[in-house]
Amino acid sequence: MKLLATLLPLVMIAAAPAMAHHGWAGYSDQEFEISGTVETPVKLAGPHGTMQIRVDGQIWDVTLAPPPRVEGAGLQATTIPVGAKVTVHGHRHR
Repeated sequence: MKLLATLLPLVMIAAAPAMAHHGWAGYSDQEFEISGTVETPVKLAGPHGTMQIRVDGQIWDVTLAPPPRVEGAGLQATTIPVGAKVTVHGHRHR
């Protein structure tokens, strides 16, 4: 019983990161493309990078790949300045 009381919290802590990841089920299967102007600086922190773009007067939140993957592809936070014209290609949130 003492062993179970010791191991259970460790198993729960180890499983927490796996439960925290959202996966791709919340995103559409259809590819989507949108063009606009970068509204806020690119942020490469947390589980995913983020940025906002303005399209026809509306602000769109863009979720990027995890920072190590984005940086590995050559994108730095300063690569795309505010005001730049961009086209985003990906999958919309459901």
